[in-house]
This record gives sequence, structure tokens and C-alpha cells, in this order.
Amino acid sequence: MILRNHGLLVTAETVPDAFLQLFMLQRACEIQVLAQSGGEATIAVNQQVVEGIDAQSEIVLEGMGGDIAWPALMRKMDRLDSSYKT
Repeated sequence: MILRNHGLLVTAETVPDAFLQLFMLQRACEIQVLAQSGGEATIAVNQQVVEGIDAQSEIVLEGMGGDIAWPALMRKMDRLDSSYKT
């Protein structure tokens, strides 16, 4: 969900899935803003496009959802600052 004040909200069954959804939504917003900054570029989205994106993401993520990147992200967080664990 994109809030009126430009904040983004997502919900998911797990934290890794929520993180992945938020990352993808934020990235999609960045891409759209960049595409529209050049003039009249608009991105046409219909149900067929959404279904295609969903199908491709399942293939790329190998059905693992957010769990595919979560362990690596946690290792990175541990290296940067492990104080979040206390």
C-alpha cells in the first residue's frame, strides 16, 4: 500500500517475505519516478502484466520468497552491527 504521505506499507506471513515485498515495491516506485522524469513516459499495468511478474518472481525466487535472501541479509547485519541482538 502506498500512503498519501508517500510512505509504503506491506504485510506478509513472515518478516523475510515482508522485507522482500517492501524492497520490490520501493524499487518499483524508484523505477517509475525515473521513467517519468524524462517527460511523458507512463507505465501501463494490466492484469496480464501483474500475473507475468508474479510468475517470473516465483521462478527467480525458486518458491522460497523472502527466505532466499534473508540469511545473507542477517549475516551482513551481524557484520555491520550485531547490537540488535541484545
